[in-house]
This record gives sequence, structure tokens and C-alpha cells, in this order.
Amino acid sequence: MNSIGAAASGCAAGITRNQGQVLADDGLGFYGLADGVRGHPAGGRAAALSLEVARRTVADVLSVGRPASAETALDVLHQAVQAASAAVFAAGIAQPDERGMSTTLTLLWVLDSHAHIAHVGHSAVQMSRLGRLHRLTRDHTVAQELVALGMIQPAQAVGHPMARVLTRAIGMQEAVVPDSLSVELVPGDRFLLTAAGTSETSSPVATAAGAAELARALVADTLAGPEREWANALVVDVLADADVAGGDALAKLEVLGGMFLFKDLDMSELSRVLECAVVRQVDAGATLIQEGSQDRSLYLILDGELEVIRNGVVLAPIGKGGHVGEMALVSGEPRSASVRAARPTRFLEIGQAHWNGLLHRVPAIGVKLLTAMAEEFTRRLVRMNERV
Repeated sequence: MNSIGAAASGCAAGITRNQGQVLADDGLGFYGLADGVRGHPAGGRAAALSLEVARRTVADVLSVGRPASAETALDVLHQAVQAASAAVFAAGIAQPDERGMSTTLTLLWVLDSHAHIAHVGHSAVQMSRLGRLHRLTRDHTVAQELVALGMIQPAQAVGHPMARVLTRAIGMQEAVVPDSLSVELVPGDRFLLTAAGTSETSSPVATAAGAAELARALVADTLAGPEREWANALVVDVLADADVAGGDALAKLEVLGGMFLFKDLDMSELSRVLECAVVRQVDAGATLIQEGSQDRSLYLILDGELEVIRNGVVLAPIGKGGHVGEMALVSGEPRSASVRAARPTRFLEIGQAHWNGLLHRVPAIGVKLLTAMAEEFTRRLVRMNERV
């Protein structure tokens, strides 16, 4: 299913201080990159140990059965990260001269129709899809925390004095909280895992070069530049497979991105919203929403048609790409109209509990959604005033 290109190298002067490691286990569909934290002892050992413990954790789970859902798979990756951090922390305690050993850790698990990511530190995961390159991870650095707090702009984080100062790493403490994400796959997807300081690439190059060729090029470009001591890159290609249809993943993203609430979200944020969504299908005549009910779900139509009904009168049809329920999702007010399927209809449903959980986990998404909602309500108010 996957083709792998991996490179972990250094120039002649710095290779003995190369503290990065990569792991590619095609049998498990499991890939990782770890980069020992500079200024801390035994970074290379910490990186190698974290990857091996994480790989063994995933292998043990697969030996007794496959995860039943994307959520379960992410739970497994969380276990793998925790096991890695505990092992590195314990190794540092056991060897006084290695106390404080730590590493970044970025894991990619390609399983059935999804790629699952767990990430700690400032290595990066990018995805090349249909000619576009998408950054899927956020650095755990002081500079990025300043961006999240609105104290500096994203462009200012590049080259910031705190751009390499980590807020999370494997082994600094016994436990650590990773960021995690599931992405539904499309044939031809390519994932690039690169250590901090490793050269990034343009979208055309990421699409055109072979996996191994691209990994070598990323490392070579880095070693030829100011970061001459070490560089690490891992490239994973997702090939055509019966388990990866792709069309439905693109349809979900298209419908989601076409709604005003989600128009400003990037690929990683859209994928997080899709983690909260359930695909449902109903027959013609089925009622989704009853007027006056306390149902608080948002519905986005993948195919088919719904109709809005008030006092027994059909007000409007809603076809593919349309949506209904955003007001109840946010306000919690009773439904102002009924909605039923005019013909067999398939849709995404986002319930309020999952919605609230997402906003709690990723406040930055909430800020974007509130901004989009304010803009949309302003437009609606202007249109109402024009009709008066």
C-alpha cells in the first residue's frame, strides 16, 4: 500500500552528533521520526528508544486485533506516546549522566482508510494532496504559543528567538500530551515528516519526485545550508488500495469547506471537524428534525435532498452541499421548523457534544468559527435591512 523514502544523515563534521532517527515499518503501516533535543544528553538514544517503544506498543495492539474506529486508533497512538515518554524518562533516571535526555516524536500510522498522527515537539507532518501541500501539525514551541495567544503574527514565529524552545518533549517528564489527528485517505496522498530545521519543499516538488528521492533531497538541501549538522526526513506515499476509495473523503471536505462556518479552516482543522462528524443515510420521507424539538445537531448534505417544513408548508428544498441546523448547534434554541428527506439522502451529522468537545480541545478553531458566524450574521442583517 505504501512506498517509503527515508533519510537520516549528516555532513562529515556533524554526523557523530546526529541525534535524529527515522522508523519505517511497512508491515505495520507505522512510521515515525524522532529528533533528540539539542542541549540535552543522549538525544540519539532517546530518539531511538522512543521510536522502538512506540512501534512495539502498536505491534502489540495489532497482534490481538485491529482498532475498530479512528478514535480507537488515536487512543492507541496516545498509549504509544505515553509508553515512549515513560521509557525515555526512566532511562534518564537510571543513568545519571543521561538525566534529562529527551526527544521530539512524530508518528504516522496508515491503517485501512485513514492516516493517524500523533505529535510532540517541533518536527512537522505535511500532506501533499492533488497538487497542494498542507501542514498538519503545529510546533510545540514558545513562539507558536505566542501566535496562539495573538501576541505575534504567524510570520513572526519564523526566526523568532523562541522558535526552537520546546514546550513539550518526550522524556522531559514521565507523561506528555500529544496532539493527534486522523485524516481520511485519498489514493496518491503523500506524507512528509521532517525534523525542525530540515528544508521544506514546494508543492510541485513534493508531488513530482519519488519518495526516496524527495527524502534524500530534503536532507541534502538542509546540509548544504546554514543547518549543516543534521537533518531527517521521511516520505510515505499512499498507493491505490481497495480500502482507500478517496472519493467520499473529498466529498466530505468539499461539503464542509463550502459552508460559511468552516470556510477559513485549513486541512488539519477540517479533518478535526470531520472527526466529530457521523455519516448517516435516511430514506425518502424520514424526518430529521421536528419543529419545536431540542435536537442540536448540524446536518450537511453529501447527496440527496431535504425539505424545510413549517406549519405543514414546505418552505425550501436543500440539496447537495447544503446544510441545516447551525443555529440550534450554537444557541440551543428549539427548532423553528421541521426537516424531512424529500428523497434518499446521505449527510454528515455533527452533534453538540462532539462540537463542544472540539472547541474545548482546539480553541483556535472556535475563534475562526465565531468570526465566520459574525460575518455571516452581519451579511444576513444587511440583506434584511435592504428588503425593508
